Amino acid sequence: MMTVDAMSVDVMSVDWMALLIGLASGAVMSAIFFAGLAYGMQRALQAAHPVFVLILSAVLRMVLLLGVGWVVVTLAGGWAFAGFALAFVILRFLVLRLDLFPPRSGATS
Repeated sequence: MMTVDAMSVDVMSVDWMALLIGLASGAVMSAIFFAGLAYGMQRALQAAHPVFVLILSAVLRMVLLLGVGWVVVTLAGGWAFAGFALAFVILRFLVLRLDLFPPRSGATS
């Protein structure tokens, strides 16, 4: 007869609170990221030097997203990172699928 110890399986437990913290903060930061992308594109289309505007926008958005992500992971752990990344992927899919930032009048898509 086998004992319970011989049949034990290591089961990974999910820290649901950390996952929810990551999802919530990731959703907010992703929304800011994509709103900044839309704003940066609009500004670049009107700028005399659009490359500078695009590079500045990209750097600021990435620093903000990764900085807040680092803080969330440092404070809440690995499951928060999973939630943060999952929220970014979900919001990216929604922004692309739903076309939340349609072009302004006069722009072509």
